[in-house]
Amino acid sequence: MKLGFFSKIQIFLNSRKIFKNWHIYPKVYWQLGNDKFAVFETTTDLKIKIRVKSTDLMALTNVWMINEYDVDSFKINQNDIVIDVGAHIGLFSLLVSQFCKTGKIFSFEPIRE
Repeated sequence: MKLGFFSKIQIFLNSRKIFKNWHIYPKVYWQLGNDKFAVFETTTDLKIKIRVKSTDLMALTNVWMINEYDVDSFKINQNDIVIDVGAHIGLFSLLVSQFCKTGKIFSFEPIRE
């Protein structure tokens, strides 16, 4: 999905609502600095470690900020069983862990990086 300038600004502004340390988002986006990893801390106290020079930020943006998987007819309940096949670094699994408190989440990523 190609995003325009205003969509990118909106994503940056939304990052303030999702991450306590939202200010590192542009640093990672523009790859400023020499850090290999960045750790985002959500407002719900989850810590998400991503690799800076990879597709991890794109995945984080799609799952946590654009809400790519947010579909009205698809709701996660607290006792559901979720199977995340092709989990990448587990971003969707982390997202649904906020709703699936007493259920189980299984994450599988077949490609080793």
